[in-house]
Amino acid sequence: MAGLSSLIIKKQPYTKLFMKMGLITAALFVGGSLFLSRYTFGYDGQIYKCIPGYSVYLIDKKDVELVKGKTYAFTANGTEPLIKNGTILVKFLRGMPGDHVEIKADTKIYVNGEMTGGGLRYAEKLGASEEDFIGKAVINGLWFMGTSTYSFDSRYWGVAEQEQVIGRAYPIF
Repeated sequence: MAGLSSLIIKKQPYTKLFMKMGLITAALFVGGSLFLSRYTFGYDGQIYKCIPGYSVYLIDKKDVELVKGKTYAFTANGTEPLIKNGTILVKFLRGMPGDHVEIKADTKIYVNGEMTGGGLRYAEKLGASEEDFIGKAVINGLWFMGTSTYSFDSRYWGVAEQEQVIGRAYPIF
């Protein structure tokens, strides 16, 4: 019988249990608060994604150093009527101030001579023709684009300002 007594679990007092639960809850709250002070999540619920294959993004609000080719979250401005101003968008940064952007007659888009996308799928919805978007310019802001022809991006509404950038966006799934 001596062997069985070692298997008996002694109950701890409820006060000790509640203290442990309180400490764990506080640690989770503090850790969650610290995480959310830097990070947030973004969700793309569209049927046709601007960046196909991804719906959920982790957004690092403290990482606002801009690097071409990386994805960023930013607030929409000048995107109505298709996207409400203030909506959070996630796109690739393709051009920065001083870059040369050209949309050619074949609707392919070039930044500094490098093709970054193509198509003008939403021209008609905006009450315009594809020819209205053809041209070239030196940009004075941030040129954001998705990788899909379904992306409503800088090819339609122009550049975004640095103040609109929320932070670097990392696709999760």
